[in-house]
Amino acid sequence: MDIRKIPLTTLAPYYTTRRRGEEACKSLLSVMHESPVVLDLDDVDAVSLSFLDGLILHLMRSGHLESVMFTTANLNTSMKLNRLAGTRGANIRLISSDGSVEEAKKIFYDPINPTYCSSKESLINDHKIVP
Repeated sequence: MDIRKIPLTTLAPYYTTRRRGEEACKSLLSVMHESPVVLDLDDVDAVSLSFLDGLILHLMRSGHLESVMFTTANLNTSMKLNRLAGTRGANIRLISSDGSVEEAKKIFYDPINPTYCSSKESLINDHKIVP
């Protein structure tokens, strides 16, 4: 069976927000016709984590994530897909440069715990900066 490659640019004009990712997913579902596809993420300069999150979540909810494989040579985009695989518990399939299919590595990040200071003196003492 021949799997069709779909450039991301044919699905959405912008690649920044979760909502745009959901809209791109709806466009993707309308052109998939229940057959597997490869989504080419390399035809755009940058795609945000939020956009990919919206796309992945909508694919998961619709039950079509297993029918979509992703291809990208961009390391940052690959890392975002790995992060989403871990965060969302998603089985995201990537096509490598040699054409083999592999599952995204599920990377888990600890939540960020920011530290806030109430005064300049506190900031100076906490970081051992000599005034």
